[in-house]
Amino acid sequence: MEKIKQRKILALILILAIAIVSGAGYWYWNSFFAKKPLNIVYGYLPIADSAVLFAAAENGFFKEEGLNLTLVAFRSGPHVIEALAAGSIQMGLSGIVPALNAYASGIDIRMATDGSHYDREHRCWGIVVRKDSGIKSIPDLKGKTFLLHSYGTVEDLAGMPVLFERYNMSWPKDVNVVLVPWPQMPEVMLAGQADSAHMGPPYVTILLETGDFEVIWTYTEVFPDGEFPSTTTVFLKKFADEHPDAVNAFIRAYTKAVRWVNTHIEETKKIIANYTKIDYELVEKMDIPTWSEELDPKDIQRLIDVMLKYGGLKKEISVDEVIFKP
Repeated sequence: MEKIKQRKILALILILAIAIVSGAGYWYWNSFFAKKPLNIVYGYLPIADSAVLFAAAENGFFKEEGLNLTLVAFRSGPHVIEALAAGSIQMGLSGIVPALNAYASGIDIRMATDGSHYDREHRCWGIVVRKDSGIKSIPDLKGKTFLLHSYGTVEDLAGMPVLFERYNMSWPKDVNVVLVPWPQMPEVMLAGQADSAHMGPPYVTILLETGDFEVIWTYTEVFPDGEFPSTTTVFLKKFADEHPDAVNAFIRAYTKAVRWVNTHIEETKKIIANYTKIDYELVEKMDIPTWSEELDPKDIQRLIDVMLKYGGLKKEISVDEVIFKP
C-alpha cells in the first residue's frame, strides 16, 4: 500500500515537472522566437541633426529593443509629416515647429525625444553668405536671393520672422526665396547663383572650408538665453495608441544613442559622413548640435508663443496634448 502511494506521488511530481518544463519552453519560444520584431518605416533628414538616429541604427540599439527600423530620407520636416498623414511611414524626424503647425491644422500628431537643439557652444544653423557679396548684416539681405529648403519649417515659421522683425523687415517678402534641397545648396552657392542661404551641418561646412563664405546669423540669437530646440521624433496618436510598447521601445533605444553620441563625438561624425555621403575630412571639422535625453516642455511652449505671435500657429495649443506620455 505504501509503495502504491509513493508511485502516485512520483507520478504527480513527474507530471508537474513536465508541465513546468513545457510552460517554460513555450514562454521561451514565444518570447525569443515566435515574437517577431515590429517593422517601422522611419523618415529622417539627411543632416547632422539626425546623428542620434544614425548612431542608434549603427549600434543595433533598435534591434535590441525588438524594432526593425527602415530609414527613408526626406527633404524636410513638413514632407515627413505629409508621409505620416498618408500612412507611408510610421515615425519620423521633424522640426518641432512644423510638428506643432501640423497638430494645429488637425493632424493628430505626437512627439517624443529631443532630436537636436542649439546653444552658444553649438552654433550650427544660420545664414551663409559669400564674403565678397557686400552682405554684412540682415538688412543687406533685402531684395537678395535667399535659399530655403522648404516652407512650413522651423526657419520659415519661427526663426526668420523673429530675425526680420528686429530689423523692421518682413519675412519672406523682403527677400527672393528660392527652394533648394540642402544637399544642393553648396553647389548653387559656389556657382554664384544665390546671394545667401539658410544652412546647417554638414552642408554649411562645405562652404566655410573654401574660405570664401561666412555665417552672419545663427539660431542662438532667437532667444535671450541662446538656446533653441529644433527637431523631435513625430508619429500619429493612432500609432501610439495601437503600439505604445513600440514607441516606448524606440524612446529607450534613442536615449541609449543620445548617451553614446555625447561620449563618442568622433565616431558620431564618421557615422554622419556615412549617412550624408560627405567626406569625413569635412565632417570632422564641423560643429554638431547637442542632444538631451528628453523633450523639455518649456522649450516647446516658447516655440508655441513665437509661432502664435508671428502667425505660424492659428490657434493656441497645449504642450501636454502633443508630447507623448510613456
